[in-house]
Order: sequence, then structure tokens, then C-alpha cells
Amino acid sequence: LDVAEHLNTDAMAVLAVIRNETQASGKCSLPVARIAERANIGRAKTRAAIRLAEKLGLITIEETLKDLQSGDMTAVAHRPE
Repeated sequence: LDVAEHLNTDAMAVLAVIRNETQASGKCSLPVARIAERANIGRAKTRAAIRLAEKLGLITIEETLKDLQSGDMTAVAHRPE
């Protein structure tokens, strides 16, 4: 599977933010809004990139009850084992 052919520039920017945060603290638990801000793209594109990365097996996502109640989400991403 050539992952690069599935990822556009926006998705690569989102993954870079997640990677940097994961390297710094072991996981990325930034809110989507913060990831979007750091990647310099909109929230909808950020969510789509996160879902694509999960589908491709690059990251896993956990959503908390708080996220579900608020309608937003915090991407808690780490490398799949």
C-alpha cells in the first residue's frame, strides 16, 4: 500500500502536527481546532484527514464521552500496535 498516493497536502499537514505532538508527549490529544490551526487548514478538512489516516491504519482515534456530548472531538492519536 502506497500511503502517499492517498494523502493530499492537507492530510500530510495534519499528520505532521499529530506526529510532532506524538513524538513530544507520546500521544496527540489536541482538539481538532488546535490541529487545524497548526496545520493551517479548516476543521472539516482536519477531521477528514484524521479519519483517512485512521482508515489507512496510520493512527488510531479515541473519542471521549465529553467529545460525543459536545459534538466536537479530540483526536487522541497514537501509532497502532
